[in-house]
This record gives sequence, C-alpha cells and structure tokens, in this order.
Amino acid sequence: MAVGDIIKTDDLTVEVVTVKANEDIEKGEFVVNDGNGFLAATAALAALNKPYVALDDHDYSAETVHTIRVGVKGVFEAQKKADTSGFAVFKGNKLTISVTAGEAAPFAMADVTATVNETTVEAALLANQAAFGEVYADATSAATSVKVRL
Repeated sequence: MAVGDIIKTDDLTVEVVTVKANEDIEKGEFVVNDGNGFLAATAALAALNKPYVALDDHDYSAETVHTIRVGVKGVFEAQKKADTSGFAVFKGNKLTISVTAGEAAPFAMADVTATVNETTVEAALLANQAAFGEVYADATSAATSVKVRL
C-alpha cells in the first residue's frame, strides 16, 4: 500500500474540497480547512478542525483547478512522522499531527496540571484537543506511513 490509498471501502466517504491559495498538497497528507481552503494539517489546526486524508497530489502553481479528493470516513494509508524511537503506533491508538505539517504522530496526553502558567495550560489543553482518528494497524517508529480509521 502507498500513502493516499484507500484500505477499506466499508462506510467510505470521499469528498472534493478546495485547496487554499498557494498551498501544495501531498497525497496521503492529513489536511484541514482553515476557513480559506484546505492545507496540510498542523496540530493547532487539528485541534479545531477534523483532519482528512488527501487522496490526490496538488501542485498549486501547476494546476488550474484547485480541488482534491479527500478521505473523510474510512480506512486510509496516510503519512506518518518517522523517527528512531517514540513514533511507533499500535492498533487502536489515537493520532495527532507531528511537528511536520500533514504527518501523523502518536497522541500522548499533555499534562494540564503540571504548571499554573496560563500559557502552558492553554497549550496543553489545545494539544489534548488535537487527538483524532484511530490507528488501524501497528506501525514501527521508522515507518513513514500509518493505516488510519477516520
């Protein structure tokens, strides 16, 4: 399987969405709508919008029609942050967006009570809201993709 592939078609929902101006999209990226169109998801945007999986590549400067297909509901192969440790995911885990926009990482609950600093508490609450999806099959830390159920 390759990123952007549909793994299961049961209860599949695919939609066509508009890409945000001057944004490039990679097939298999997690994307969200920031109100001006779809772009690669960040953790902050994923806390406010449900991430979808891009089923098409889109080079904004080379295209004249700025729409892509996205996986809204179903099981998809999507991009995952690869690392030597700490990025393994297991069936049933929730995901979040890594420091690289569009790439999934394992979700880990942020400690909201670790400090009384308002900014830190707000950041932890936002991070906790960014959890989404469900890992469909285990993936190692070094893997660059993950099967996800949305």
